[in-house]
Amino acid sequence: MNKATGKCLEWNGYNKKITQEKCKRTQWQWWNNKSAKLCNYVSAGGDYCLGQDGREKPVYGRSYHDAPQLFFSSLNPNAKTTIGALQCGYFKVVSGKVMCGKRILINHGRSYSPKMMWVIKY
Repeated sequence: MNKATGKCLEWNGYNKKITQEKCKRTQWQWWNNKSAKLCNYVSAGGDYCLGQDGREKPVYGRSYHDAPQLFFSSLNPNAKTTIGALQCGYFKVVSGKVMCGKRILINHGRSYSPKMMWVIKY
């Protein structure tokens, strides 16, 4: 769930943009950590994951093999964390869209914007 919007990431299909929607506890919004990749439960094999299309571009649904390994500080319940990939940067919400790109800092560069912070809900 994005800290700024209170909405959850939603799977919309292979090679389709990941969106943020009102959290509904549906399979399209359930994600698991599989080898440092966040993959959606809609696939029995966990083969659908968060992907990228480059810096400052939307986040897409990709196959497990095409999805980048991600970095994050914690995936524990209620953790507040940034999520990113070396290939594109940090996952964030910009103008209502889920994007991947440069950091957004606030408080004179001392902390991350809530737009790029994610709350892990189980």
